Amino acid sequence: MNMKKNNFFIACIVMSLLGMQSCMDFDVPGDELTGNTEEGSDEVYHGAADILDYHKEISQEGLDLALTNLAKEAPLGYILSATYSMRGGKEATRPGAHAYQYQFNMSVDNYAGYMVVPHTDFPFAMITLNSTYAFEQSVNAGPNGNYTLTKNYLSPILNHPDIDSIPEMKAVALLLFDYASQEEVDLYGSFPYTQFKANQQEHPYTYDSCEDIYKGIVDNLDSINACLKNYPNRPEWYKTKVNKLLKDVDEITDTKDFETWRKMGNSLKLRMAMHVVKRDKDLAKKWAEEAVMEGVANSLEDEVSFSTDKSGTNHPLAEISRSWGDSRLNASFETILFSLK
Repeated sequence: MNMKKNNFFIACIVMSLLGMQSCMDFDVPGDELTGNTEEGSDEVYHGAADILDYHKEISQEGLDLALTNLAKEAPLGYILSATYSMRGGKEATRPGAHAYQYQFNMSVDNYAGYMVVPHTDFPFAMITLNSTYAFEQSVNAGPNGNYTLTKNYLSPILNHPDIDSIPEMKAVALLLFDYASQEEVDLYGSFPYTQFKANQQEHPYTYDSCEDIYKGIVDNLDSINACLKNYPNRPEWYKTKVNKLLKDVDEITDTKDFETWRKMGNSLKLRMAMHVVKRDKDLAKKWAEEAVMEGVANSLEDEVSFSTDKSGTNHPLAEISRSWGDSRLNASFETILFSLK
């Protein structure tokens, strides 16, 4: 997660992921991250989560009925809750220091050398970090906890039959699901991506391979790009209503429009191409060229972030590093940054 002074990035679209996660004074490490409680309808839907029928025609009455049904059973507000949970938010609140530390700062940030923990003992959590590369096992599950929260918000929306009446909002939910899934597979490993996306909520699960997850995500990103690219062709009455729906759940773009989300999807595809270049350079080249051709983020207007200025909140790292004294910039990373001046 690329960090700036006043912005908390959710989509690092020009750099590799730099996530951040100790006081850790919750009752039992990980309890706040279970994310197994869902609100809304008790009925569990299983639909075509990754099908975006953006050519579907719908009447104003049909759209109103779909929104009424979604509000009762799979509220679109879950999209914003999922956005929060992707960066350490709990119970539909903005990202906080505890979950953020557990999800990112004590694992990938420390291991990758972006940050460093300046001490070894975490008495409230009963954790000891003997060295940068000696992971405490209880920390390893951190990324999975908030991913569980995220997919529990998004899967009911993606599988609800009425979301197909608003394919652009479904595309936004699917993009967030896939963004979180790409981080999950990188930080945590293989998981039941296909079944989670299909809203399966009970065992047995079949774990997808990392390669299959990556390819499944890219297939979705291509569909998302096509769907949002077609949005200007929709009727004006439809765009008026759907634009408002997006603004109600979008706290991470300045433009509040689908074009920024479309570029976010293509930028994620470009990042994934960079991730696989050592494994399959031909596939990486194909993905990268396709992403750039369709349009990636290339200006400040395309930036996707939680703005601390606008929300009136602090970045979780401020509390983790200043108040708790649990995180510092890695000296090696600092040297690299100074060399670029």
